[in-house]
Parts: sequence; C-alpha cells; structure tokens
Amino acid sequence: MCALGAEAQNEQTPATVYLGIPTMHAERIIPVTKTQTTESETENDEVFISLPVLFQQKNTVTPHGIVLRSDRVPKTVLLTSRVEKDVEIPEESIQRLPGIFVGLSKYFRGIYFDKHNLFLIVDTEKFMEGKND
Repeated sequence: MCALGAEAQNEQTPATVYLGIPTMHAERIIPVTKTQTTESETENDEVFISLPVLFQQKNTVTPHGIVLRSDRVPKTVLLTSRVEKDVEIPEESIQRLPGIFVGLSKYFRGIYFDKHNLFLIVDTEKFMEGKND
C-alpha cells in the first residue's frame, strides 16, 4: 500500500487515503535513487511513473518504487513517497468508485473503507496498458 498523503479535513472523512495495488501484480519494491520531475519517464526498458506528480503533488520526494508485473516489456515502476501499509482486502469488500472519482476512474477499479482510512484500488492492467503504449 502506498500513501497518497491526503489528510482528513474533518472527523467525517477518512484520516488517510491509500493506494492499493493487488499483490498478484506487484513484483517487488525498490529504492529509487533519482528525482523525477515528470509523470512518466522511460529508462532501460522500464517506465517510471511518479504517483506524486500524477496526483499533482509535485514537491513530494519519491524514494520508493513498486515494480508491476507484466507479460510485456517494458516493466512499469510506480514511484511513491513511501510504502506504509500491507493490508489484505477481501475482493468482496471492494466497492464501486463514487461519481466524484470520474476523472480518475481509468486508473482505479474500486474503493475500500475501513474505520479511519480510504483505499483506492489500482486497476493495474489498465494502468499499465495506458502507460506502456
């Protein structure tokens, strides 16, 4: 799970928003030694996609990457500010995205809430299709 770092505005909203990546699509977590200033860069048969830049958090440092599994080359690496949680979410607990996420729905396949947090579940295959073309 990768923190997107969105803090709650009041007690009615979740404390933190997390990005959920299905484990079947995560190959490994890597440290990142470069600073990325664009949404997507290609280097050595890998596509680097900065989540902070993608979600308009341009001043966020991205010291971790998650390599996504793919049958195709290049590999896709999501760069995130930190890897914070490892949570098992049952498939039947994932809900459809509310209408407020219409603009971002191409990246996500669902949403999950617990008592204090919100988890956006990445649609990994669609995400990789769009970023590796």
